[in-house]
Amino acid sequence: MSMHTYLYNDFEDAETYDTVDRSYIWRELQPHLCPALLGLIKNLFDHVQIEILLDNRVSYRFSPVTGVLQGSILSPFLYSIYINRLPSILRQPLVLDDSFSGDIVSDLIPSINCLLDADDVVLIANPEHLTSLLHQCEAHSYSLGYRWNPSTCVGVAPSSDTQVYQLYVQQNINKASLTMNQLAAIGLNSNGFPSLLACRFYSQMIRSQLDYGLAISPINNKLIQQLDVFRNQCIRRIFDGHSKSSAQVMLHMVNLPYMRTRVATLQAPYLFRSSYLPDDTLLAHLLSYTQSPSSRSHWCKLANTVYDSPRIRLLLS
Repeated sequence: MSMHTYLYNDFEDAETYDTVDRSYIWRELQPHLCPALLGLIKNLFDHVQIEILLDNRVSYRFSPVTGVLQGSILSPFLYSIYINRLPSILRQPLVLDDSFSGDIVSDLIPSINCLLDADDVVLIANPEHLTSLLHQCEAHSYSLGYRWNPSTCVGVAPSSDTQVYQLYVQQNINKASLTMNQLAAIGLNSNGFPSLLACRFYSQMIRSQLDYGLAISPINNKLIQQLDVFRNQCIRRIFDGHSKSSAQVMLHMVNLPYMRTRVATLQAPYLFRSSYLPDDTLLAHLLSYTQSPSSRSHWCKLANTVYDSPRIRLLLS
């Protein structure tokens, strides 16, 4: 299965949960739920009052006309009902003729052109068909009254060019560097917070920005080195170390791993969970293909790299 001609377009709609038309969801649920259960769900979302606290002033209470509750465990499920018709609009009917072999990789995967997860939508198409899919998404948004947010859209063309991923890593470093400078001004330095507490701030607020996207990106030795260099700079600022001093002792004192180990730790949960997926999930059908060395997939390389990590081997032992 060749994927080099495909373009992935990942975007989410603006103010997702705030613009949902609840009446549409209730109409979709009505044929499938008993009146008592439907009424209970409607009361949880329709009879809500909100206050806004700004500059120690509280606004009057008001009831939102649209939207589902942020943070509610039911909201992702209700939103999936709200946008459930989009895949059927985007996907072409699958014709199972005599040429159908029953192999999900060779027969079914090429027909999948969208994936949905909560408020994220991924379009999978070649450049010629992507424009048509975007127009259909636009028409669907007009029909339901929501808007797409172009500022959160990203297009990814699968490529072996590591320069693409280097730009993503450098963007993470730039963002983390800005945060480090801001925190250094309020005590994240050798003259401020205790070193152990400062390193905890680093782990929670700075390293988390470095971690963004590493679990799904092909990270080579050069990128790992860039991440390690920046991390060492941050640790030296916390301990007031010389610019050329070794950071190994400092890292050991506060139990901070090397970035290579950190990347393996971030990737491992995805690989472990994939081994226990239900049989009817899409990824479960793809694993036999992606884990084969002949597929030359990044998944196969990723699994081999992660399982070879000393820390991961220790966890599995």
